[in-house]
Amino acid sequence: MQRGKDVTKGGTVYNLSAVNAAGMANAIDSLLALKKFVYEEKRFTMAYYMKMLDADYEGYEEERAYILANCPRYGSDNEAADLMRGVSEFFTDICSAVRGARGGRYQVGFYSVESHGILGERTGALPDGRKGGTALSNGFSPVQGTERNGPTGVLHAAVRTDHARLANGMVLDMKFSTAFFRQQNNRDALKAMIKTYFKLGGMELQLNVVDRRTLLDAQQNPEAHRDLIVRVSGFSAYFTSLSDTVQREIIARSETA
Repeated sequence: MQRGKDVTKGGTVYNLSAVNAAGMANAIDSLLALKKFVYEEKRFTMAYYMKMLDADYEGYEEERAYILANCPRYGSDNEAADLMRGVSEFFTDICSAVRGARGGRYQVGFYSVESHGILGERTGALPDGRKGGTALSNGFSPVQGTERNGPTGVLHAAVRTDHARLANGMVLDMKFSTAFFRQQNNRDALKAMIKTYFKLGGMELQLNVVDRRTLLDAQQNPEAHRDLIVRVSGFSAYFTSLSDTVQREIIARSETA
């Protein structure tokens, strides 16, 4: 009011804008897939890889199976975690150097809300073995179902990136079965893991506690699960209200039992 400027014209003291990333783990895994399978193993040429992607891996099922089984993965491999840090810093530096329409800087966020599902529906096949039309990786999480070293491996990978640079926030999602919490030692271990994660520089962590079979049944019988609430990527929602793409993405996440 003192400046006589509306908030949309830069009247506030802070005029920061945000750029949020989606599918970051897919990008990291895809870059490493090309490095490994094209340049190191020389299993595929780049031209052959392009044919597989253009075909959405139809007719290349054997090749896709090999990629899925052997692709380096963010959340499991140190090289992928280091590349995530480098790409994140590169992306953050570019965005931070740009001024918005209101005069402030852009800040980077690594939470995708539902955009990883929406954008995934519009994105073709990727070198990491992902087929076109499926959800991208959500937030700062690994590609769904690819974690090989459990929750601790994911957290160690995540903190290799400086979360303080993600000024618009980030989301790291994990899924646990209800059976996991029946044992006191599991509950104690989870508590210790979360405390350690934040001591190492972690900014945020979201947990779903739901069984895969419950989610599958909710897809088939939504009327029986109207009260089922899940964390998506930065917000909670009734599972049955989500798009089919996002529902399948949540089901595909690794589940610690």
